[in-house]
Amino acid sequence: MNPPISNAVTAEHGRILVRFPPALKALVEAELAAGNTIVDAGAGHPAPPAGDMIKLAHDLRTRIPNANDGLSAHARNTSTHHTEITDADRFFFILTAAHPPPPPPDMDAIRNARNYSPPPPVAPVVHAPGKVEMDYRGEMLIYHETERRTDIIWTWSRGNHYYRSSLTHWWYPAERRSVPLTEEEKEAVLAKFIAYGHAHIGSNIKVVD
Repeated sequence: MNPPISNAVTAEHGRILVRFPPALKALVEAELAAGNTIVDAGAGHPAPPAGDMIKLAHDLRTRIPNANDGLSAHARNTSTHHTEITDADRFFFILTAAHPPPPPPDMDAIRNARNYSPPPPVAPVVHAPGKVEMDYRGEMLIYHETERRTDIIWTWSRGNHYYRSSLTHWWYPAERRSVPLTEEEKEAVLAKFIAYGHAHIGSNIKVVD
């Protein structure tokens, strides 16, 4: 019986390794020196009955892809091995152990995805022309017309105040553009804001600059 190739190789693995062609044997020895280990050796696919295979625990650490060493490497990624390396005669093979299988599918997530129904589309809010509404923060009043709107700042922490200087532009949402209000339009819209304030906020509203 041939002696072990190194302390990391069993006698049986050493007996098989000495049969390998020089280029394949040298690659196995380089991998062992780099810290790889043999997990299986002997007859078995893809080696024919007249040859042998050696399976390493890890992917190759010393051979660069497409190395000009007379060997060929193929990624198989099967349940038995990940890579196989052989020479032109294809009697002896170096294999690397199979990669861990991917985690099983999350069946709960798959079922939830199948059962998911997107919420119905929300229709855009349409305001009646001439309507005044209060901004949700309570800091602004908005006046709507058919295709445009404008707003004015309103504060109440130190008294009910409208700020005339904040009433400046019409905003056209569909066209995403603004147009300055004329002085006449400002006075007309301001009157609507005041009427709304008296009806819904209080009678002590003051208009300040």
